[in-house]
Amino acid sequence: MRIPSPGRPGFLPRIARAVLGILIGLLLPSAGWSQSWHFLLRNGDRVTGAVVVETPLYVTITNSLIGKVVLPVAQIEKREPFRVATAAPPASATNKPPAAATAIPQKKLDELNAAYVAGQISALEFYRQRTVLIGRTGTGVPATAMINPAILAKPPPPPGPAPKPPVRQFHGELLAGMDLAFSTKDRQLYNGRLKLNYIEGHLRNALDYSFTYGYTDGELSANRMDGSLKSDYDYAWRSYVYNLVAAGYDEVRKIDSYLQAGPGIGYHFIKLTNFVASGETGLNYQEQNFSSGTGNDDVYFRFAELCKWTINSKFSLDQKLEYFPQWDAVREFKLRFEANIRYWLRSNLSINFTIINLYDTRVALGIEPNDLQIRSSIGVKF
Repeated sequence: MRIPSPGRPGFLPRIARAVLGILIGLLLPSAGWSQSWHFLLRNGDRVTGAVVVETPLYVTITNSLIGKVVLPVAQIEKREPFRVATAAPPASATNKPPAAATAIPQKKLDELNAAYVAGQISALEFYRQRTVLIGRTGTGVPATAMINPAILAKPPPPPGPAPKPPVRQFHGELLAGMDLAFSTKDRQLYNGRLKLNYIEGHLRNALDYSFTYGYTDGELSANRMDGSLKSDYDYAWRSYVYNLVAAGYDEVRKIDSYLQAGPGIGYHFIKLTNFVASGETGLNYQEQNFSSGTGNDDVYFRFAELCKWTINSKFSLDQKLEYFPQWDAVREFKLRFEANIRYWLRSNLSINFTIINLYDTRVALGIEPNDLQIRSSIGVKF
């Protein structure tokens, strides 16, 4: 093969043709294919495009369908190479969409951008709505419709605090007292009481157990025991539902055993930090068995009024009134009133003065319907 010298005619045209052939060979593959990336977002969306700009905060990609899109780095779950054909056959003049169809409504884009800047929508929601707008109007994207990358690059707001578990509280109070008299008549009376309260979220459970035992001049004058369990559930700020169960006996009043149980609803008429007044109503099944072998059982309505008042750092008062009329005979009823006044010697030590009055139209033969109890005790709160 003879290589023409530079002085010969035809040397330069041959060199030009060789260089042109090399360039065409290098450019032809890239004319049909370009390196693109496939992005998997944390919300499950998939986006494909060529990377235009990449910073530590955002990645700007572009493709032939939606133009440029800015993706926050924090929202990218995974990326991988993806080759897509970028060359498209030229559209004929008859297939071109109308000019009005290729223009994106600038007003809607401005409103969408303003909503994102104001924090009303997230970055991903902004991206979705913008993609829908571009997809509906065509592929032409006016320069004014491009979004400032600095806006989309702002980091997402930090996640809110994790929901707190329900508040759990357990506290109680133990009271003990005695009434002693040594004179013409000797009297020795002892009383005790245990209160336990457990609170978890909207649920409150209160256990109340008490007893009184004693002699007067060697004769039994008191031997009673009472226990109750009440559960309240707050379904609104002031309203709640409850269930009450109580049982006990009173040997002096010839009650071998009694039982009551029933649900109801309640409402806090006044709910302050130091004063709460509530009302309750419901149904109550009661059963009494007397030592004479007789007894009664029936359904009663229950109407109650409750009050708790923290007067100051030294004095507090709680009071309860319950009225039980028999559902089919209102002349038969039971009434119970209780009031407790406390003087706090220390934050967990108190002197207590208690008044309890019971009235029952159905009693054993020879027993007064009214029973008044006055007690004093020392209380320890824990």
